[in-house]
Amino acid sequence: MLQTAVIYANKRQQRTLKGQVSSVLTTYADSMLVEVTAQQLERLTDDGYSIEVLDGIDEIDVGGEIIDTSVSPPSISTAAVGTRGVSAMDAVPHHYLVQFIGPIKDEWLQAVAEAGGTLREPLPSYAYVVELSEDAYETVHRLDFVRWIGYYEPSLRVSPDLRESLAEPVRRGVGPQGHDAATATRAFRGTVVAEPPVSEPLISTFTVSFFTPELLQAALPIIEALGGNLGETPDATTHVISVSFAPGTTDLQGKVLALASIHGVKSVDQFLLRQVRNNVAVRLMHVVEVAPPHAPGLTGKGEIVGVADTGLDSGEPDNIHPDFAGRVAAIQSWPISADYNSVILNKDGNDGPADLDSGHGTHVAGSILGSGAASASDTELIRGVAPEATLVFQAIEQGLEWTPAYRRAFQQRYGRAPAPFGLAGLPADLYAFFNKAYEAGVRIHNNSWGGGAYGAYDNFSEALDRFVWEHKDFVVVVAAGNDGADADRDGRVDPGSITPPATAKNCIAVGAAESTRSGLGYQATWGQLWPDYYPHDPICQDGTSDHEDDVAAFSSRGPTRDGRIKPDVIAPGTNIVSTRSHLLDGNHGWGDYPPLPHDYMVNGGTSMATPLTTGALALLRQFLRQQGRRNPSAALLKALLLHGADYRPYRYGTPAEGTPYDFEQGWGHVHMTNCVQPPAPRVISMYERTRGLTTGRSVRLAAVVADSSQPLKVTLAWSDYPGSAGQTASLVNDLDLIVTSPSGQNYHGNQFTAPFNRGFDRKNNVEMVLLAQPAPGRHLITVRAYNVARGPQDFALVWSGALG
Repeated sequence: MLQTAVIYANKRQQRTLKGQVSSVLTTYADSMLVEVTAQQLERLTDDGYSIEVLDGIDEIDVGGEIIDTSVSPPSISTAAVGTRGVSAMDAVPHHYLVQFIGPIKDEWLQAVAEAGGTLREPLPSYAYVVELSEDAYETVHRLDFVRWIGYYEPSLRVSPDLRESLAEPVRRGVGPQGHDAATATRAFRGTVVAEPPVSEPLISTFTVSFFTPELLQAALPIIEALGGNLGETPDATTHVISVSFAPGTTDLQGKVLALASIHGVKSVDQFLLRQVRNNVAVRLMHVVEVAPPHAPGLTGKGEIVGVADTGLDSGEPDNIHPDFAGRVAAIQSWPISADYNSVILNKDGNDGPADLDSGHGTHVAGSILGSGAASASDTELIRGVAPEATLVFQAIEQGLEWTPAYRRAFQQRYGRAPAPFGLAGLPADLYAFFNKAYEAGVRIHNNSWGGGAYGAYDNFSEALDRFVWEHKDFVVVVAAGNDGADADRDGRVDPGSITPPATAKNCIAVGAAESTRSGLGYQATWGQLWPDYYPHDPICQDGTSDHEDDVAAFSSRGPTRDGRIKPDVIAPGTNIVSTRSHLLDGNHGWGDYPPLPHDYMVNGGTSMATPLTTGALALLRQFLRQQGRRNPSAALLKALLLHGADYRPYRYGTPAEGTPYDFEQGWGHVHMTNCVQPPAPRVISMYERTRGLTTGRSVRLAAVVADSSQPLKVTLAWSDYPGSAGQTASLVNDLDLIVTSPSGQNYHGNQFTAPFNRGFDRKNNVEMVLLAQPAPGRHLITVRAYNVARGPQDFALVWSGALG
């Protein structure tokens, strides 16, 4: 039986290989796509060629389903059964799935376009959504590099989570785990654990994404005819809208399928009300060593940081908490999005930018850039990581007055009342939200909020990735979530609880480590605080702040549904002291800070770990600018942060054997010294490639190792083209990292067990090579574009060691 494979070979080698394979399908600059028998494959491997057999070449992963294109008619793996066969609405041309024979060449895409096809979005494996007329279809399906073509079924445009929700409405008593302070306080006092706040879908309201704004505009009369109510009025740039139907509407499944059948619809998903994610820390992150009076004296000066959160103290820049005085460039209060109009009484409600309910936003902002002015007379200076940075704040929490009909429907479905507060200022189109911050000068943006299906890549994840793809200097930092729990009751926190938008590829997702602060906040075990979630040892008996190497029990774990490494890093997130909103009454968060209870308070969560990481990124960006990089890319900052992270085996964790990462801490604890000035003889080097690569192209650099006293570590990161919401696999442009030792041994990115070159990572847009004892001499670093479906693809490299 013939197998399809890629053989990595230069042009001279390719000429020799043509007679040693069954057929050559196409050639690239540094490789060739071939069909081989098992015997040919074995012989070529023995000859020393690097060969990758393309498993799944006859499959398309779309809408949570696997389409097998090797059979006729193609089979769909599971459950769009009963929803397939819905007729497309009268619209010509139609959208089709076009699968190519292998890694996608630009010339193939050009040929499809010249045949009359309109290229929409790439899909795995080696596929595209293409709009085709009847004539264009006939031309494209005869192209010799097209493996298969088929109609894009409307059911495949409905997210798997929405399909499941519509098929099996569930009334919940206790929902997915999100650990709020009130719940923990009641539990600690020995009362019944109440249900935590969760990000539930808005009943009968859906997010509908279109391939283009023009297609969206053309669909508006059809949506109206279906009885759908629009949220925000779309403008000429809008790709995403919300569509709601009256509570109690029957046949919601039919309505959703009708939406998915509209020409130009890319995806239909649930609409979620997102929720927030609730100086010892700077010492644990090794910030002290790079701040004044130590060189290089980093304070965040000159950096503009954006925060999207509940509110900021009084909401008035001229009458603000002393720790922010003179450094608030703007406060934007986002009123309740029109996406909620069908279910609330206070339409367009706006209670302003003040932090009225929880103090969450004020605490978050203080961890990033609080100056410590209010604590100057105290024995402990409470200040943020980047105390001279400037703040742009987007206040997004609003009080919600639900309609009686919606309250009844929600109670019937979930067994409880809907939340009185939520981040209802967030629009359905997150791209526009980020753009407001970008226009205000923000280049690092903190998001201590989230929610949604575990591990899913949703519309917010896609919008985040799209914005960073189009704004390569915009760093988005997101809380991983507080959904960690021991549901299987084995004494360890279960994997796979990270939620959107931390599932985005181009963000930096942050989990929470334990701090070591004692005497304040929650000084108890996880089992005492949340007994339902941590019922068994050893995690039950672990203290909240007793070991700096520990991952906080509540911190959401990876991987994502498509197996990507998340979170990216962790930072302290338990018993964090930071600024308190002056408008709060009573005890909030995890408790008072007794020396200065009016100005500071204690809190915990990945919400608290995230701003500490954002502050660290502000210092890194300042450092890179001081080094002459005027506008460092998000990819470079991510590569540098992850490169310097300190991976520490976690005593209650389940690390992958031999790897410098796991799905609890990602690549490790944020460690500023490692990023900025590692101890001698270790030297750190960086490279940014702004002129991107296309499929089959490579870039080569040299790292000269002076001695073996230090590991050689190489980190590659790139801001990938956005995936499609609702799809299982999200990686679009796939680069490979290869390090070749002086003896010719190859080490592949993210392959950490011998022989270190057995395969390639086909999931992540971060790759690392780590040689514990590198041989002295010249090591060749190669970045190769395996499959760039929507390029060209730029990237950043960071490497360190005892370099000559």
